[in-house]
Amino acid sequence: MKFTTALRATLSATSVSNPGFFTRASVTLAALALFVCFPPVIRAQSALDSFAPNPNGIVYAIAVQADGKILVGGVFNGLNSIGGQTRNYIARLNADGNADIAFNPDASSTVIAIAVQADGKILVGGAFNGIGGLTRNRIARLTAVGTADTAFNPNANALVRAIAVQADGKILVGGNFNGANCIGGQTRNFIARLSNDTAALQNLSVTRTTVTWTRAGASPELSRVTFEQSIDGVTYTFLGNGTRVGTTSNFALTGLTLPVEQNIYVRARGFYRGTGSESITESVRNAYLPKANPSALDGFDPNANSSVYAIAVQADGKILMGGNFTGANSIGGQTRNRIARLNADGTVDTAFNPNANNLVYAIAVQADGKILVGGLFSGANSIGGQTRNRITRLNADGTLDLAFDPNANGSVFAIAVQAHSKI
Repeated sequence: MKFTTALRATLSATSVSNPGFFTRASVTLAALALFVCFPPVIRAQSALDSFAPNPNGIVYAIAVQADGKILVGGVFNGLNSIGGQTRNYIARLNADGNADIAFNPDASSTVIAIAVQADGKILVGGAFNGIGGLTRNRIARLTAVGTADTAFNPNANALVRAIAVQADGKILVGGNFNGANCIGGQTRNFIARLSNDTAALQNLSVTRTTVTWTRAGASPELSRVTFEQSIDGVTYTFLGNGTRVGTTSNFALTGLTLPVEQNIYVRARGFYRGTGSESITESVRNAYLPKANPSALDGFDPNANSSVYAIAVQADGKILMGGNFTGANSIGGQTRNRIARLNADGTVDTAFNPNANNLVYAIAVQADGKILVGGLFSGANSIGGQTRNRITRLNADGTLDLAFDPNANGSVFAIAVQAHSKI
């Protein structure tokens, strides 16, 4: 099988992603795209740009930070393994595709899933037993500079394939773990939800006149903070510069007249000096969270009957799942084939059933609510009742978007979208 070198594909859509992990063939090169597949072949509606990190092994996970830097996980390792540097299984790339020299968590084995919290900390899942300088079994949280968070250690007993962060900061995890004491010290089959004390501390308090950003700690030390508002969560307008609250790491902006009886998004953007450039961490106002043990599970237990490879959270809080589950009682007590949508309490959304005919590896939700899906499905009646090969886009109700058909001829493993809408 022939593989391309690293590439980035441009499609006319917007989304966010959560990648997965898959059985792999023996290869020496893999495709890195902002979607990822091997070998990638795309129709005329796509075009490549000059982004070329050139990894020496398969890429399974991609996530884009608030500052535009790109987190990448996979099988690549050793000398000159990605972006011209030595990186083992995880790296952070600058926008030009070169490796960020300040970030090197040095995982012990394959990284399969990456997600970024609102405070800029990085959740990582995979096959590793060590990362960021500490022993961690298959799931870890990293600081912005790549060291392991000492307060976070759910200790999964098998591969973690998918991670997503809910609007309330809780962490959804999917993978191969199952049975007693399999994650967070509890019994969960293939999918779990972790509480998150960092998210509890990372909070925007909003009144009509004042916005206060309570941060999760002093790291990274911020040089300045700006506050912005939006009515759609996509386009933001500047509100003003924040002022530090006393000697704390928190910031506030006063003297505002925010709209009443209207849903708005408020964003805090913190700027800190990275290596050679200014970087950004941010928090978007969603909801207050009670402090909880970051490794503890809550009552969420959909009990899938096989591996979960992909998780994505919609704006309304509903949870999209993709994987290998299939047949009667396959997830949430219902029949769903490889893709499902759950309510926040873990019950199945009965109105959503695209019914994929093969594995779903990647799911992403666009700003308009449409759902990007990647995997192994192909041929007639492969997903949403239509013919789609390995990548598709669904409408919010689960029906197929007939205008979108990139028609990949190899598996699609991961999907991520940058701020300028390249996928």
